[in-house]
Amino acid sequence: MNQKENEVSGISSTLLSEGKSTRLMEMRKKAASVIAPAEDQLAVSMPMSDTLDTPTKEALLKARQMIDQQLIHILGKYPANKHAKFFKIRFNMDIDQLKKLSIKDIYSVINIKQNKQSSLDQVTGLDYFGRFLSK
Repeated sequence: MNQKENEVSGISSTLLSEGKSTRLMEMRKKAASVIAPAEDQLAVSMPMSDTLDTPTKEALLKARQMIDQQLIHILGKYPANKHAKFFKIRFNMDIDQLKKLSIKDIYSVINIKQNKQSSLDQVTGLDYFGRFLSK
């Protein structure tokens, strides 16, 4: 291997080293914060209910994962600092209000397709956090 090949194999995802430019460091920080906010907004503020049996917990966990993936996909389409505002404009509710709906309603609001073998029947009367909803 010659010296150029050694340099190319040692290069990270950027062409300049980390400490050479303060402007580049600021741009990297901004770019990293643009990617992460959708996941930050979806951080679970309340744990899952402890009163559920194991199959229901597993079904709820699977439903929550699907909801979170869909929300990340939706929020990823919006500008960095406008996630919450654009989500509220499009769906007429913010993410916290959405999570208070039943799992079945959440699926219909954010257009998650259910397969026939889905265990949605076990979690129909629950909200995102596993609390039973009154009818």
